[in-house]
Amino acid sequence: ANKNIFKNLTIRHFHRNDDTSYGIFSGGTNSLGEASNAGNSENTIQNVTFTKVGQPIFVNSGSNSSSNWRIQSNTIGGNADDNKPFLGIYLNNATDYEISGNSIVGVLKNTTSYNPLHSGIIISGTSSGTIFKNTLSDISNTTNNTYCTAIYLDSGNNTVYNNLISNVRGKGNDGNSNVHLRGHGIFINSGANNKLIFNTVVMNDATNSDGRASAVYLAGGTAVTLRNNIFYNTQTTGSQYAIYSVINASQITSDYNDLVAPIIGYVYNTNRTSIADWKTGSTKDTNSKNVAPVFIDSNLRLNQTHANNISLVGQQVSPAITTDRFDVTRTTPTIGSQQLKHCGAN
Repeated sequence: ANKNIFKNLTIRHFHRNDDTSYGIFSGGTNSLGEASNAGNSENTIQNVTFTKVGQPIFVNSGSNSSSNWRIQSNTIGGNADDNKPFLGIYLNNATDYEISGNSIVGVLKNTTSYNPLHSGIIISGTSSGTIFKNTLSDISNTTNNTYCTAIYLDSGNNTVYNNLISNVRGKGNDGNSNVHLRGHGIFINSGANNKLIFNTVVMNDATNSDGRASAVYLAGGTAVTLRNNIFYNTQTTGSQYAIYSVINASQITSDYNDLVAPIIGYVYNTNRTSIADWKTGSTKDTNSKNVAPVFIDSNLRLNQTHANNISLVGQQVSPAITTDRFDVTRTTPTIGSQQLKHCGAN
């Protein structure tokens, strides 16, 4: 099915606690969840509110990949646990997609009865595209049997920029095993040429029981780019990281980030506690900073005049990302998803 438009809708189920709870589903016809036999392309989901839906947007393409999905300005999630989906958006074998301007707030996995997928956004297979200007928060897994993250990349050639991520929490202890099951802001599992640029990731669960978490977790992949991101982990229980990498640092290009956490990074099987230790041990982030950003509200907007934030000067990338998540023009770029705007400036 091609060139369909789902727009200005509210989709609500009676309950979300079973494996048939889908909002908009693209896949096979024999059973729920199976891959489609042909590509479903050029479909748009825009300004749709999903609540009490287990898996709101689920696109599972088979060997004939789908293309040009546009998932824009939707509201996904809930406040009460019974209204929270297990998963926000799932794309498998979907090329040239766009996921932009969505609010994915309140996602919960609290059952293993039918083991639903879980995360804010999951990208897998041969999928490639862009994820930008989304807000993802309050993402929780209480089962400790699968990963918990705002954005999960299991494919290559994805560009993730100008997103705001906060309050992602899993369940586990502080051991070295099964680190992938803990809460992580962004999780790259595989794929080449994935880019994280101008994102703000704040791990800030005050009641955190997750013993080992990170703003970004690199479990696999090659030619990973991390530039102009705020990776800020304020959690204190157990071992808490800005960057946790089990891949070789030679596969990472990382600079002009703001890295703040009790432990800045993990690489080559070693904790790198300070920013200096991280720079030496990883040979990355020459121009990166270790400055706690200052926010003015629970929406994590930067204080425009605070010295800490003014110091967060990044470097433009190529191709350029010319605006921030509020469509403010980036002249001298600010690290993170929000561009500072001062008197006499843009």
